[in-house]
Amino acid sequence: MIALSAKCSSGNRPKNSTRSIWPRSAVSAEDLARALAQRTDLVIVDVRDVSSYEKSSVQAKGAIRASAANIVQAVSALAREQGIVIYCDSPGEVTSIEGACRLAREGYTRVVVLAGGFAAWETASLPLERTPQARTRTAQQRPALPTPAGGNGLQVKADVDLSVGVKGAGPYFNGRATRLGLTGLTLKSPETLAVGQKVRLTIFLPGEPMEVAGQVVSSDSTSVDGRSHAAEIAFEDLSLEQTTALEGFILAQRTAARR
Repeated sequence: MIALSAKCSSGNRPKNSTRSIWPRSAVSAEDLARALAQRTDLVIVDVRDVSSYEKSSVQAKGAIRASAANIVQAVSALAREQGIVIYCDSPGEVTSIEGACRLAREGYTRVVVLAGGFAAWETASLPLERTPQARTRTAQQRPALPTPAGGNGLQVKADVDLSVGVKGAGPYFNGRATRLGLTGLTLKSPETLAVGQKVRLTIFLPGEPMEVAGQVVSSDSTSVDGRSHAAEIAFEDLSLEQTTALEGFILAQRTAARR
């Protein structure tokens, strides 16, 4: 578990400032991932630049949105000993540092800055969710997900290696998803699946398995590696929460793949 504390000093005063305190505590995405796995009470605060935040469709799951200037008001309901992690997208995490210092001045004692900012969060595949503006756009503009008969037609997708539990007409078994999208996935399966077959899938996303229903839209009975067979499975209608979770995971995978 990481120690959450914001230690500020009076040195390195910027121009036009009568008092400046700078936090010396930062946390890596790897250490934060371990902390989040052990506790659920940490509060994440997003202080990214307004323009880049508005262009983004995702944020850290459960993050409070604030600016460095209004961060004290944004977290005013929290206890002074609350563990708080701040991220931004500015060079050197300067915006996060400013926000952490404002909190330190107000007596918050367990504040850290995420080293590497939001990019580090995405690269570490930490949980994501859509931003409020993206959720609004989705509700207003998102077309209905294609039905299984419409094929896979994936628009947002990523190469993955995920365990998937499959329950069809026979016994439950495990396969591996090699491609994942918002409307379906590509599955390496130890069993041959028939086109048109209905299945229940448990997709083992990091930290939170997802249960979905689907239908096989294509199948190759030829073994691809001597042990498994390929199949394309289209999802039946997903909830907005499921779509959001899948999109966040896929975007994180694609971001990591580009680095």
